[in-house]
Amino acid sequence: MLEYTIDPNQPGFAPEVSPEVTRTSTLAVWALSLGIAGLVFLCCGCPLVSLAAVVVGAIGALCIGRDPSVKGRGLAIFGLVLGVVGCALAVVVGWFGWTKIYAPMFRLPSEAMSAIAADDVDAFRDLFTPPGSTADDEVVLAYFALVEAEYGTPSHAALDQQRQSIATPALSEAINLPWLFVFDGQNVGGYVAMEFANQRTGELRVRIRSLSIGSPPGAVLTFPPESGSTSPPAPTDHPEQSGS
Repeated sequence: MLEYTIDPNQPGFAPEVSPEVTRTSTLAVWALSLGIAGLVFLCCGCPLVSLAAVVVGAIGALCIGRDPSVKGRGLAIFGLVLGVVGCALAVVVGWFGWTKIYAPMFRLPSEAMSAIAADDVDAFRDLFTPPGSTADDEVVLAYFALVEAEYGTPSHAALDQQRQSIATPALSEAINLPWLFVFDGQNVGGYVAMEFANQRTGELRVRIRSLSIGSPPGAVLTFPPESGSTSPPAPTDHPEQSGS
């Protein structure tokens, strides 16, 4: 039997070349997934997913560019872009939420205390929604007099962190939070109910619906008075004390 050997150096010989195997980078897939998820979770106020998309996308794009057997660089870059967009939107949403909601929510009660101390009727009314914003000067000044006669000159207000875990009285279309009001060195508890949008126009604007200074068994001074009332507000005593 004759045996033949093939010399690879012979003219016309073409060695068999195996096709190059490529794969899609896992980092690229993760970058794209995180970029999409970051936009979804943005409504929950969580920009960390978008930030992770930026980091993973950047690493994936660099690694894929160095290895020709790995593809998916376009996916990594697209995921990176989605992450950057998500981070930018998170900054915009955070700034809007702070300036339009959180900052006024923490500022308004102290501004109300300053207005009472200065007897500034217009500034006090401007902090409220109707009917507080439309109360007569006499009603507002009478409330100022009651507060100062009962507790002294007000200084400022701070959110009562110790009572945050306690269920606050429910109030429709408004949030009711416990506050501490500082008067001449003494702290007086109370509640402030706030609305975040104008019920008629839909404008996003934080305003006070009701302000209650004091807590039982002491006097509770609430502004504005009941809707439709034209008389100045009167202090409300604890039911057990009023019956004794």
